Amino acid sequence: MELDPKTEPQSKQVYVLLGSIAAIFIGFGVIAILLYLYFVMPGQ
Repeated sequence: MELDPKTEPQSKQVYVLLGSIAAIFIGFGVIAILLYLYFVMPGQ
């Protein structure tokens, strides 16, 4: 499947890239919050 630059705008690829990066950051954030709650909360 070849992508034609005329029919596939470059902005679409940028949005996909930004979306994937945002999803990775959100995933790491959720894991960090869960680890923080798991390790810090029981100690207090």
